[in-house]
Amino acid sequence: MSDTNKEIESIREALMELGLHKFDKGCRMTRGERDAADHAEEHAIQAREFVVARFRSLLARVEEDAWKPIATAPLDGTHIQLYYPEVQFIGYYAEYACCWCAFAPGLPELPQEPTHWKPLPAPPAALSSKEAA
Repeated sequence: MSDTNKEIESIREALMELGLHKFDKGCRMTRGERDAADHAEEHAIQAREFVVARFRSLLARVEEDAWKPIATAPLDGTHIQLYYPEVQFIGYYAEYACCWCAFAPGLPELPQEPTHWKPLPAPPAALSSKEAA
């Protein structure tokens, strides 16, 4: 299960928790029932805060992975994914040459300036000893 799917699953579980703790703290409750309702309400507030934090984290991850205008790309030589109309390459901005350089095997020239960019994905996690064997 991917990290995003795990995060979505934890959000779903928290939402289920919110639905399970609906108590009416009316006048006819005993002190023990009111205490239980107060505890359940505190739990629901914590679950709600958890859900909000997870949604913010998920949204940040989605926004991080979105294509951004080339004007916002790093110009310090960082390798990034570049989007040219119809094609994508890994490349970087070469300050010494004042141009974008892309790793484009078999392509003598880039079609034009890139229009968008996004960070490269994180490398895969290290293989466990079982997977490596």
